[in-house]
Formats: sequence, structure tokens, C-alpha cells
Amino acid sequence: MSTHRSKDLRSVTRTATQAQLNRIDDYIPFVMEYVDAEGNPVSVPCCCKKRCVCSFGCGNTLEDTFLISLLLMSVWCMILGFTVLCVHGALESDEGTRVALWAYFWFFLVFVSITIGSVHTTGIVNERTEAQQAELRQKLLDMRDRVEEMEKENQSFKDVLNVSNPVGAGEAKA
Repeated sequence: MSTHRSKDLRSVTRTATQAQLNRIDDYIPFVMEYVDAEGNPVSVPCCCKKRCVCSFGCGNTLEDTFLISLLLMSVWCMILGFTVLCVHGALESDEGTRVALWAYFWFFLVFVSITIGSVHTTGIVNERTEAQQAELRQKLLDMRDRVEEMEKENQSFKDVLNVSNPVGAGEAKA
């Protein structure tokens, strides 16, 4: 008789939704709700013509949304300021040198190379992560196989004990 089990007996649970993860971490995303005349919280109507919770900032808190917006605005203001500076320098320089345009071109190449480098580095990190996950999966499979072998050995040992010491024999002597 085979005692092979197809499922692992360990309790492994995974949360099903982002809301459950937020509850576990005591994380409150920024949603837009208002209180009606009766004092009940009411969610803002969304584009789907029914009342639903409108989440701003992809589930981030208000503080996170503010910081992300501030960082993005500062980056775009820096780019705009640098562009205005280079265009002003190009208009003010003489026609023979165009030093400002060349400087703008080289800064552009530096920023493009930084972007390409970051994309390439992200790809390398993703490959390493996938390789580590595959290695962990293989280790887990090996461990599962060892556990199954140990269970088979344990069952065969129990079978040997049951054959050498039948249950009814002990009761007959007493």
C-alpha cells in the first residue's frame, strides 16, 4: 500500500489582496472620501458612474504621494532650467563657436548613457534574482524529495514493527 501524499502538509498561506497586506502592515492608502450631511463617510464617485473608493497615488499614503510628486517636479524643473540655460547660452554665443550647443549635446549624451546604464543594471539584477529564485526552488524540491524518502523509510520501519509485534499477540498473553 502506497503512502505517497501528493500535497505538502505544511501550512502555507498567501494573502489574496492588497487590502489584506495593508491591514497586516497597518498601512492606510490615501483615498478620497467625504462625509455627507448625515455624518456617514461617502466615497467619491469615479468615472464608472458608481460610488467607489478613488485611490490616489497607486495605494501610497498621502505623505508618499506628496514626496513622489515633489521629487518628480524637482527633476522636471531642473531639466527645464538646464534647457533654458543652454538655449540662452546658444542664442548669446557667436555663430562660429556654438559652445553652448555642444555642451548641451554632451550633457544629453551623458544623461542618455546614465539611463542606458541603469536599464542594463536593472536587467542584470533581475537575472541574478531569477537565478537565485531558481536555485531556491531546486533546493526546496530536493528537500521535499528527502522528506518523502524519510517518510517512506519511517513507514517501512512501522511496517516492520507491526509485522514483528502484532497487536493481537500482546492481548492474548494478558
